[in-house]
Amino acid sequence: MGDYYVVAMNHIDMAFTMREEAHEEMLDVTLERVIGVLERHPELHFALEQAAHYRKLERRRPDLFQKVRQLLAEGRMEFLGGMATTAETNFPNGECLIRNQGMGLLWIRKHLGTEPKVGWLVDTFGMNPQVPQIMSQFGFRHVYANRFGGDKRHDLFFAQGLDGSKILVIGRDLASINVLPNSQAFGLCRNPGDVDRLFAEADALTGDVPRLVHYYIENEELFSEYYLRLVEERQTEGNWKHATYAEYSEALEAHGYEVPTLDGDLNPEFTGTFALRTPIKVGNRSAETGLLEAELWAALLGADAQESLEDCWWDLFFCQFHDVFTGSHEDITYRNVRNKFHGIHDVSARVLRQSLGMREAEDRIVCCNSLPWARREWVEIDPDTGRGFFAELPPCGVEEYALEMLPECGAEEYAIESLPERGAEEYALESLPERTEELPGAGSSISNEYLTLVLDEKAGITLKDRAGTAYIAEAADFLVAQADYGGLQIERCEAEEVYAMTGSVRIGAAVASERGQSISMYGRFPRMPWNHGANRLDWEIQFLLQKGEKALRIKVLLDWEGQETRIRLRLPGALEGRDAFYEVPFGVVRREAYRNLPTAKGEWPAFRFAALEDGKRGLALINRGVAGVEQEGSSLVTTLIRAYGERDNPWIAPTELTSQCGKSEFAFLVAPYEGNYRSADIIRKAQAFNQPVTCLKGMCEESAAGKSWFSIDRENIVLSAIKTAWDGSGDTVIRMYEAAGTAQTCSAEISGLQEVCRSDVAEKKGERLAHAGDKVTLEFAPYEIKTIRVRRILQ
Repeated sequence: MGDYYVVAMNHIDMAFTMREEAHEEMLDVTLERVIGVLERHPELHFALEQAAHYRKLERRRPDLFQKVRQLLAEGRMEFLGGMATTAETNFPNGECLIRNQGMGLLWIRKHLGTEPKVGWLVDTFGMNPQVPQIMSQFGFRHVYANRFGGDKRHDLFFAQGLDGSKILVIGRDLASINVLPNSQAFGLCRNPGDVDRLFAEADALTGDVPRLVHYYIENEELFSEYYLRLVEERQTEGNWKHATYAEYSEALEAHGYEVPTLDGDLNPEFTGTFALRTPIKVGNRSAETGLLEAELWAALLGADAQESLEDCWWDLFFCQFHDVFTGSHEDITYRNVRNKFHGIHDVSARVLRQSLGMREAEDRIVCCNSLPWARREWVEIDPDTGRGFFAELPPCGVEEYALEMLPECGAEEYAIESLPERGAEEYALESLPERTEELPGAGSSISNEYLTLVLDEKAGITLKDRAGTAYIAEAADFLVAQADYGGLQIERCEAEEVYAMTGSVRIGAAVASERGQSISMYGRFPRMPWNHGANRLDWEIQFLLQKGEKALRIKVLLDWEGQETRIRLRLPGALEGRDAFYEVPFGVVRREAYRNLPTAKGEWPAFRFAALEDGKRGLALINRGVAGVEQEGSSLVTTLIRAYGERDNPWIAPTELTSQCGKSEFAFLVAPYEGNYRSADIIRKAQAFNQPVTCLKGMCEESAAGKSWFSIDRENIVLSAIKTAWDGSGDTVIRMYEAAGTAQTCSAEISGLQEVCRSDVAEKKGERLAHAGDKVTLEFAPYEIKTIRVRRILQ
């Protein structure tokens, strides 16, 4: 009989079926109970997770916090993983995952005086394929996890990341059966009967490696001493012991093992949550982008902003906790998350203004390009009228412009001038006001230098290039609704789809402006026979072909009332092949359409884009947060709203907020291209669409404007972050990654560069690198995440 290692832990959500405060109280009650049991049973151990819980506990219950700290020092408790929260790993920016892990570890070392020895991602909804590289750079060799999409037949295996990094995954896919090497028993133990079943499962294990028995509870479940009796009974028959997770990992290493290596793209899981409460996903994209931008400019311009931004990061970690981010929670938590996003926006905007040294000036605007290449982007001055201009900005650069009133045109109209005395170069700027006019003879079509869009009330949408090659051909099914009788996290879609085009449809006039040509299509869905026919859906889609851009901008406006429905946008590509590529945090993966599984029903998680290719050309769908995408033949389909009903929801009853009733808005960029996504610069298009030029009213410090602060000369090298080092040294930390799977030699130019050293995601300082003035040459392996530390002189 093999050795059995019995571990115990309680996974307490940041929020789930109850609000944040209720889960805080659960933590207090659990710890009081556990500490009492540990005092009575000196042989017992207990595992903790999620630093955010204990950060709040230190303030709320310092007495209880000190007891936890003491038990950790004695080895009676262990801290798993060290993440601030067990975050969703697929949809948020990958930089947020690094901060979650890194800031959590720093806080645990400082406040709890302990060092987590194993990674921990139990209960998160799948794992992105760069987790092995991130965990390895943080020093972890093992990660415990248990949700991989329902088709993984191993409970012990290596996950291989995109760059070739490997990490040993310990944990069985909860939705899979017939798992090998059959080395672990895992059960959610709500009562003694569950405990009996857990130990019966443990007795039946056949694996020839050390065996792990998880006594696992969640949230309000009682930490019961009953399982101790079952361990004691078995200790007379074999080698059973109470242990820590780290001890089990050490036993595995000492014993040795031969396990398979699986693709680290351990997805999908709980696909019904991809479009649940989509405003959270859209709000997260905006909040994390603004926070990273504020951090970047504070670091580049030498502003002290770490303390100001720290609470923003912890608020974001709460919002990115897997049950919170995915929408699996009460309405009060939803409102709390939206408020946290607003708070992050406010602080980030204040830090950005302070970093730039902004001051009041009615006739000035400042534009910030936070991406490391020169851009010509439309800058909107007045969102209500759409007035704006095309600004040309240097890489990671700031420019200031004069707003000159044109009294003959009216008080709301301006001319834009660059300010060469501030160091700006000469620019070819479009003038204001933005005048719009209907296109005579255009009918229901619009064009720019690259593309033509044709709308038809029966045939739907056709998108073709100027040579006449169609990328989308007569798509009448571009907006559809379907009955969904599933529950909170897993969809169950039945019956035929209902097309928007079978209801009332109208097409607006084609309009030309300084920005480009635009047109709208709108209407009302026909009656939906499910949900007692009570659903109502009005819709409008605004299309824009911007000057100089080989892409179609789409804004989808929905006014929805109802339940038991999912509403989807479909792009039927006129392509010959079906190769699908999905951006993930820190890279791009090729994926196949998969059969429906118990916890996954069609959509894969996409970070910023998904693309279909046929070897000659492709079509990319770029999102701003709505990121579940299904491949249907040569079509890409994404769910905009998922409104579950009453049929299968034991946890949270549907409400107007869970159903996303009312008005919603979604933005996409549809980019047709020749060749492949690498050569067509789709990666940069996706970055630019999600990182628009920031426009601030007023004047900035003269030293900030008119120059490039940081640049990269390779399209497939992506800037992840520029920040001030955690250790207080004043060093600047710069993180980049190779996104397309090809080795690259990159030249980075860093203003004021004095010294540059290798580093990693934990920001350890490594060997010095050679540099020539402000330039440093960096070698990237395919999909490598590379961090450097630099010392700079502000100029």
